[in-house]
Amino acid sequence: MKKIKQHLYKISFTFLVFCLMSNAYVAGEDSVAISDDTLDSAITDDQIALPDVSTELKLDRQNIEDAAIPDFTQFLPQTDTAFSGLPVLSDGTDEKIALEAIVQESNNNDNSPIYLEGIIGGGYPGIFIGNFNVSQTIGDNPFSLSFLHEAINGYGSHNASEGYNNSETSLSGVKTFTLSDKLAINGTALYNTSTWGLQSKSSYFYNMSRQYIGGTGTMSYQINDVVQLQTTLDASYDNRFAGFTVEVPDTVLTGPNLFTVAPKLNASIEKGNFLIDFSGSYKFASMDSSVDSNDDIMHHADINADVSYLFNDLFTLVGGVGGSFTDPAISSVVVPFYIGGIIEKPFLTLTAKGGLHSTQTDIAALQELYPYVQFEKVPTEESKWFGLLDAQIPFMQKYVTIINVEFNKTAFGNETLWPDYTTQNASGLYDSAYYDVTELITKMAFSAQFNKIGSTIGWEGNWLDKIEGTNTHEVYTDISYTTADKKGSLQLELVQSIISFEVPQISFSSFYQFAKPFQLELSLEDIVYLFTGDDRLIAGEYCDQGGSVSLKMKLFF
Repeated sequence: MKKIKQHLYKISFTFLVFCLMSNAYVAGEDSVAISDDTLDSAITDDQIALPDVSTELKLDRQNIEDAAIPDFTQFLPQTDTAFSGLPVLSDGTDEKIALEAIVQESNNNDNSPIYLEGIIGGGYPGIFIGNFNVSQTIGDNPFSLSFLHEAINGYGSHNASEGYNNSETSLSGVKTFTLSDKLAINGTALYNTSTWGLQSKSSYFYNMSRQYIGGTGTMSYQINDVVQLQTTLDASYDNRFAGFTVEVPDTVLTGPNLFTVAPKLNASIEKGNFLIDFSGSYKFASMDSSVDSNDDIMHHADINADVSYLFNDLFTLVGGVGGSFTDPAISSVVVPFYIGGIIEKPFLTLTAKGGLHSTQTDIAALQELYPYVQFEKVPTEESKWFGLLDAQIPFMQKYVTIINVEFNKTAFGNETLWPDYTTQNASGLYDSAYYDVTELITKMAFSAQFNKIGSTIGWEGNWLDKIEGTNTHEVYTDISYTTADKKGSLQLELVQSIISFEVPQISFSSFYQFAKPFQLELSLEDIVYLFTGDDRLIAGEYCDQGGSVSLKMKLFF
């Protein structure tokens, strides 16, 4: 009877929000837009599209070691696929262009406009979302301050009291101080705390929690038109701990705590088509494990020289060489290098690179990616031979073909730390281990846009070594429809494994902008499991949220 009531509640809630969205569309098609005196008449409703709100600090970095700002998207009620980063063809509703038009027009009347954007909403099962951002994007000293809170209480037919729950709260800020035409200081800071239940899989713990505090300070000085100096200091504290139900033996892993400090110095020289960048960095890391034998202090230093040269505005040759020094490591000294080329033309964007990459294991980033795995291992050096090919081929401004090939192979015995879902610790969490890895990952996709209708179809293949739980091959497709006035949209997505033939992940989303600063959004994630209440396993015996339905309001002032 309890499960029947739960399914009736899901069906009723879904039907209610779908009716609300349908009525909003009908009302929007029959209504006449009301002018807003606060905006110049040159800004029309068609130009306005509310931007996505994001509190994640976007850093231009390329490896897991440098990803100091964590990303908790695995806890969000969304379909997580390997194709989420595919480009979307322009249909005249580019949100960044529309937002810049509003900002530029407002700036004519105010040199320092401040904007508020946010999302608030909820859904089934037990979903709450509140995400707000205050920012000043114009002027010499822009800033951004963001707050986020998200909670999910209950997965499918499972109750939150059984450990099927998670929540996240974060506060982040970015500030730039332009002291002169040559000198600027930039700072970022983030506090993030998250908690997730252990789904009654642990004899000792009822949940795990993680607190992260991080900050980055950067000072840039432009000596002249050719030479620029930049200094950076990163610092972070990552603390993972468990909620106890009984007395826990000393041998049970519950942590760890990790503190890191990393100063860096860059000097770049740019003259015409030639650019060379020299960099040197040092990273100190101290790990306080819940098991004393894993306590350790780590040191990592590297020096690098990167060069690029543009030939005839057609082809850019890139390359670099350096030295990496890590303690502890199997091979403490490594000489990383790479060489490649880049072509950027309207008819083709092509990147090809290859060489040797080496970096220190980033425990904090791994803990963020895999919440049901213990990573209380002493960080060491991870070295890989690599090759990368990425191509995007547009055609007639309506079609885009994407091809991506990536190869990685462990070098010099410096293995890669991965989850080990074959070994479950006494805590109920899974173990981790260092592996000699050989990876070959291919991605292909094709996107098309026809007036109001757009579609993408893609395929990913993991041909060699892969983390357990990753699909060997899967296909992705979506189709979307945008109304003529650009105020409404519908999108249907499907992800299907073509080896295991699991139940496909089918999701539906829509939005309607019923007033200039307000947008209503409806989303149904993993629709099949939403109505059946079944579990979708993501890590060993642990399951994902399954299905969800949510209704959100997006605003922008």
